[in-house]
Amino acid sequence: MLDPLGYAPVRIETAEGRARYRREQAGFTERAAAAGEAGRAVRGVAGMRSLVVCVLAALLLAGCTSRVGGGPEGGEPDPATGPVDLAVPIELRPVLETGSTDPAVIELPGEDGERLMLAEPILTIRRLDSAEITVPEGQVNWVLNIVMGEADGRTFGDWTGDHVGERLAMVADDEVLMAPEIQSAIEGGELQISAQYTKKEAQALLDKITGE
Repeated sequence: MLDPLGYAPVRIETAEGRARYRREQAGFTERAAAAGEAGRAVRGVAGMRSLVVCVLAALLLAGCTSRVGGGPEGGEPDPATGPVDLAVPIELRPVLETGSTDPAVIELPGEDGERLMLAEPILTIRRLDSAEITVPEGQVNWVLNIVMGEADGRTFGDWTGDHVGERLAMVADDEVLMAPEIQSAIEGGELQISAQYTKKEAQALLDKITGE
């Protein structure tokens, strides 16, 4: 209302009006606090969801990583061993087509049970530059890869080049590991010994020849 002289509006407050005003202010404060709590709760839930998503993604990535590069048994190849002196030397013995009375000739069963007449070794490998087991790409069986020293590799390359079409047995501890036919000269001293090994069998052979 206007004051008696008409200069300015005057608000007349009663006790009841002031009480109502305080109640309205208190209600507004409570609603604002409730809204703030609700906002924090929503943000908390969103944060938890983000954390759960991150954890699940990490677990999935870890699961995928454990399968990448592994063999059929779910294991990964162990690091290469070498250079190493062999506890059990590997003999490279030519396979004879007929029997012989030469005392250096021995008879051993092949990997498939075939009886093989074997001449004296053309090379006895006592040291390797490296050795490892692995699964070749596109295959399911494990193999033992070995790399000879330079001198042994040169001897092996020369002999295989001169005896293409013949068979050469790889013998360790009187056991024929394999007896393949030479298809061409094998240079570089690298050999892959394969006989449908499982990882356990390939590792056992590596441990046997290296003495580990």
